[in-house]
Parts: sequence; structure tokens; C-alpha cells
Amino acid sequence: MGHEPAEDPKMGISAVELTATVLRTLALPDVVTPRPRLAPELPLFGSQTHEGG
Repeated sequence: MGHEPAEDPKMGISAVELTATVLRTLALPDVVTPRPRLAPELPLFGSQTHEGG
């Protein structure tokens, strides 16, 4: 995503903190119930960058 991971979340994006946040969010009851019907608005694995924009 264009950023180097940081050990300290105060210094930049932390893969450990990001992963923990995603897992906690996916475990919320309000997410668990509708999750099978959810679709990503923008799949990051399918995005590309292009020179000049």
C-alpha cells in the first residue's frame, strides 16, 4: 500500500495492529451475521497503480 510497516503504531502503519483490528471487527456480532452476504466495495488485491494518476 505504499508504506513501510512500523513496529510502533505511533510511528506508522503496524501490520500487527491492523491485523488485530480486522480480526476483532470480523468477530463483532453485527458483522458475523451479515458477513456471508457482504461484498467488498473495492478489492485491494485487484487494484493497480498507473503512472501519472
